[in-house]
Amino acid sequence: MIRGIGVDIVQIARFERWKQFSSEQLSKIFSAQEIKDCRSDDALLIDKLAVRFAAKEAFYKALSTVCVSYGLTQTTATLRSLCPYIEVRYGTWQIPVLHIAWKEIEQHLGVTFPPLNVHLSYSHERDTAVAFVVIEEMSCSAKK
Repeated sequence: MIRGIGVDIVQIARFERWKQFSSEQLSKIFSAQEIKDCRSDDALLIDKLAVRFAAKEAFYKALSTVCVSYGLTQTTATLRSLCPYIEVRYGTWQIPVLHIAWKEIEQHLGVTFPPLNVHLSYSHERDTAVAFVVIEEMSCSAKK
């Protein structure tokens, strides 16, 4: 059953100034591996950075719907404070996937979710990056 859907679109040019950010500044949003994946010959590729940012924003939007559906209407934590627990990785055939540290997110938000599966699709073109996330509750037969 689908529990949350989120989409985000960003202008890639908005991330141009992020080229001057230190690794410490970037690590507030991105994991060390994500930062490494966005570098080529020591240059930061802002299109790759932008699409990962959009993926995290789309996840936050989908997760906020999940939170409401499970009765969590207020929290002292902001969803953006969950950055350390969300990472864009590459799966089979280099398909981007979101790796989510659910236990840490649940502790951070003070809620327990049933097993959830996250689907990510993203793309970027010359000027824009877009990401789409679907969070589904896994059926009993799909649980591992």
